[in-house]
Amino acid sequence: MKNNTFITKLASGLVIGIFAMPTLAEDRGDRIDERLDNKGERINERLDNRGDRIEERFDTRADRASDAGKDKLAERLENKGDAINERLDNKGDRIEDRMDNKGDRIDRRLEKRENRRERYANLSDEERRAFRERRRERLENMTPEQRQVHREKRQEHREHHADRREHRLDKRGDRIDRRLDHRGDRVEDRFDRRADHARDAGHDRVADRLERKGDHIDRRLDRKGDRVNHRLDRKSHRVASNGGARAHR
Repeated sequence: MKNNTFITKLASGLVIGIFAMPTLAEDRGDRIDERLDNKGERINERLDNRGDRIEERFDTRADRASDAGKDKLAERLENKGDAINERLDNKGDRIEDRMDNKGDRIDRRLEKRENRRERYANLSDEERRAFRERRRERLENMTPEQRQVHREKRQEHREHHADRREHRLDKRGDRIDRRLDHRGDRVEDRFDRRADHARDAGHDRVADRLERKGDHIDRRLDRKGDRVNHRLDRKSHRVASNGGARAHR
């Protein structure tokens, strides 16, 4: 009789915990989705501003070349600024879309997890009884209150740890991407200045080669930053998935 009372209390505690967990999962999914959406918007805005600054710098150089009577050089500089601005705009749009899709995937995954818990709550008495029998030996030394507190603390700890690791990896990817972008800008500026000096000295072919080399290095560093950021984004997604899954075992 006493054993049956214990099992009844234990089952009640488990059911209460299961009903409380979907709200936590839903809140976590919305929070992660919102954070990734904001991150994508910030990156897109940063790249848009960067493209505008570069285009403005090339327009200024084109105006100086036009005033000096170098119309072909002015046209080439203006086209180059437009191309860089368009490339950075497209890059920002791709990253924002990727962040939005990532947030949606995480939100859907947590929503599916919530649905699984709800399905467990809707199990028949016989199915619940079989489930309780499988875990009775491991739980018989705990009161329902202790079991409930233990599950909640473990879930909170796992999810908080997964969120922190995911956020840290996201920030690391953004930091590396920004550093490589700034490095590419500095290298391109240095080659552009050398190209201007060569063009002023009448060495147009050397100036063209220096400009192409600066553009190539800038694009290569941009692509490298994108790859690193994308790889760390995938890693943070795996961390969040594994951490959240372990929290509910």
